[in-house]
Amino acid sequence: MTEIPPRDVPYIDGDGTSSPPIPWHARLTSRINHRYAFALLDQGVYSLGNFVIYALMKRNNSMAEYGIFYLALRGLDLFNQLYGVLIWGPMIFNLSAIKDDLRYARYLGSNLAHQIVGSVLGVVLLVSLAAVSHARGGSAYDPLFLPLIVPSILIMLREFTRRIYFAQMRFGAAFRTDSATTLLQVAAMAWLASRHAVTYSNTLWALCFGCFFTDIYCFWTERRHFRFSLRDIRSDFRLNLQLGRWFLGSNMLFVVSQQANPWLLSGVLGPGSVGNYAICEQVINFPRVALTSMQNAMAPSMARAAADGGKSTLAKVVRRMDILLISGTAFMVALIIAFGPWVQRVIFHATANQARLVLGLLAFNLLAYAAALAQSYGLTAINRAQLNVYAAAIGLAAQLVVAVAVVRPFGVPGVAFALLIGNSVVLAARIVYYMREMRRP
Repeated sequence: MTEIPPRDVPYIDGDGTSSPPIPWHARLTSRINHRYAFALLDQGVYSLGNFVIYALMKRNNSMAEYGIFYLALRGLDLFNQLYGVLIWGPMIFNLSAIKDDLRYARYLGSNLAHQIVGSVLGVVLLVSLAAVSHARGGSAYDPLFLPLIVPSILIMLREFTRRIYFAQMRFGAAFRTDSATTLLQVAAMAWLASRHAVTYSNTLWALCFGCFFTDIYCFWTERRHFRFSLRDIRSDFRLNLQLGRWFLGSNMLFVVSQQANPWLLSGVLGPGSVGNYAICEQVINFPRVALTSMQNAMAPSMARAAADGGKSTLAKVVRRMDILLISGTAFMVALIIAFGPWVQRVIFHATANQARLVLGLLAFNLLAYAAALAQSYGLTAINRAQLNVYAAAIGLAAQLVVAVAVVRPFGVPGVAFALLIGNSVVLAARIVYYMREMRRP
């Protein structure tokens, strides 16, 4: 576990004389920059692999089949969000405060036990949904759920090991294992494409293929860092819930916000409209995944800043992150609007209806989302995570009202506009909450 030396400890030069201590925030900034570089590289590889897999799936299937595949990955995203708020998110914050090696190993063991229990419950849920879908008879979504059972275990275990690396600030290890996973998955997809066997279920097996081997490697190399205690498993679940309950509320609202558009389009206009929406959203996903990588590093960095320097130091970190996030995302927005339709044609061999309009709306939505990230983590660092939930609830309400009103007359551009409205409201509410809390003593 990487530690930042105490800020008051002087450094000793080679001749044995003491030099003035380097300010803690200077050392922290240096380490953050190094870690963000690895985090961005890691997510770049992760995103590139997703692009290739999505492109091969689209090139070898109809828009409706691609829409089903997209809905399947959205289903996995629900698992991802649940694990993230109840296990991975609290783990990232809590591990940095644990100094005792035995307690550290037991806490990791508890979180692995929580992950296994969650996988069992996920399998039960998917089997139940498959039974309900089959009982309806003739449903277009009948084959959706059963093929997700194995991916819901292996892919989520892979995400668990990634979060351990993030919590420990080991972004180099995350980059190496993610690169291996991506190479294995892309190789499996290329083999399927050569045999003209790229189907929905086979693509999910290709994803599992890459995760299986890296899961084995990660757990084998980290096996000494896990210890198990039934008492700790229960108490650590309660510990995670202290922060996780607010993560759960905020993230579930976010998931509903992201899931609403494809499912609303599917229900009103059919799976084909979901495919059109999906190939627009996939163009947006490269900078979005990069933002995800920055979140993984921002969480422990802001928590440490608040603990060591209070609100004044936290405010400086938030301002730096705002500049980085907004400027970087604005640049990506310009690229997406300029070249997005061309990227669709090259990667997916298809261009969505009104592609530039939809891409522009989704790109500005991403900018609004990025502009609110630093304030979100700032509020969490000062133990006011519940305000993120309130902001997300207000934004979701605005999005749903607009989406229901515009989906039938305006289709895909309408729901993209509704998403932008919702995230703009979230941004405004979060800024108001953050400024109010930072002014309080």
